[in-house]
Amino acid sequence: MSSTHSSNADGSGAFGTPGAPGWAERSRAASNPAISNQAIRDYAHDPHYFVRVAVAKNPAATDVLLSLLAADQSRLVRASVAFNPNVSLDLFAVLQRDSDFWVRQAARENFERVLTGSSAEGTEIAA
Repeated sequence: MSSTHSSNADGSGAFGTPGAPGWAERSRAASNPAISNQAIRDYAHDPHYFVRVAVAKNPAATDVLLSLLAADQSRLVRASVAFNPNVSLDLFAVLQRDSDFWVRQAARENFERVLTGSSAEGTEIAA
């Protein structure tokens, strides 16, 4: 992979190279709402699903990134898209038709919260 990242949130140092940050450090960087557009796009393609979960939950993630992550191979990533505060109604519809029960459940629960204006605290999936 040619993308670069370091221990800084805006990144430098290729994934998998000696001295490069581990998945936990990349997850922290990917969850930063002030992350650059390029860095969040790179993290959306990270090989570790915890990093992609962090991107899916990040309010800085664009519709394009959320759409990409809604089709991720990991059900935790797909379910995490449902908890993004900016997820579109169209993506809720996609997630509610997911093949995985837990993804559908996350989408239904968060959609109901959005409709009723309830808080998502305490019901979010753990990653």
